Amino acid sequence: MSEPTAVRIVYDDDAIYLGARLAGPVRYRLGRRDMDLLDSDWFGVAFDSYHDHRTAFHFQVNPGGVERDAALVTLEAMKMENELRAPARGRVAKLAANEGSKVEGGAVLAVIVIGTIGWVIARPAVAAYLLIFLTPLVVGINAGAVIPVLRPNEALIVLFGAAVGLRWLAGVRTGDIRWPRMDRVDASLIALGVTTSVLPLMMMVVRQRPISADDLLYCIVMWKLLAEYVIVRTVISTREQAMRCLWLSMLAAAIVCAVGIVQSLGLADVPGLLAKYYAPVGVDTSLSNGRGGCFLGPPASAA
Repeated sequence: MSEPTAVRIVYDDDAIYLGARLAGPVRYRLGRRDMDLLDSDWFGVAFDSYHDHRTAFHFQVNPGGVERDAALVTLEAMKMENELRAPARGRVAKLAANEGSKVEGGAVLAVIVIGTIGWVIARPAVAAYLLIFLTPLVVGINAGAVIPVLRPNEALIVLFGAAVGLRWLAGVRTGDIRWPRMDRVDASLIALGVTTSVLPLMMMVVRQRPISADDLLYCIVMWKLLAEYVIVRTVISTREQAMRCLWLSMLAAAIVCAVGIVQSLGLADVPGLLAKYYAPVGVDTSLSNGRGGCFLGPPASAA
């Protein structure tokens, strides 16, 4: 007996989003991904992306959340077809072979990325979007308050830097290498990093002044900013992506301003919340003196 089914599909420049509401009783059982659970109800969708009415990307899910999809790659050898499936849920970062291509033994046919890093590898511009939006909101959180040793913004740099690096390594493995090209802006920023870190330390050594831990921490500030710049510059390549970065930067700035205003007015216990996570040492009086430092710590930074 047929039951009512409602399906909605929306899409943007990056993805297709699909939702369905299936009425009536259902039956299912749990199992491993890609299992053929014949006694279970399934909801599936097929995308004829080549518009040849013969091949399609097929995805299915049952009421228990078990997922299965079509084979990632089909190899034909000795007139026999062998299906290759992804070992886990992920994204296809690259297909290194075309239909009908002859491949050698050990050749890379597809690159699958799994997990959060894999998500960023598959869509590298996401790393820039998240860095630009989240950095102003978490940059003032104390090291160790949320993540051991590192500040959250430093952890984001490490995570996304690793993802971009892995994507580059995948390009090396498949032969799709794009060597970065430096321009005068890049050279100027590197020179700025050297003159604000290496040069001051060399001057302290020449003057026989002791180098403290604070001196070293201050010297790496510019290099952290340079690391963010490298990530953004590496993954942002179109005007549309650059515009998204600008809008996200303005949105983050608006949030910082709004919270700073609420903080300066002493509303909703915002000063106490900021003192718990954002004060350099315990409760900082600068968080409750009527000036809004917001997520950035000192009021001068927010200004």
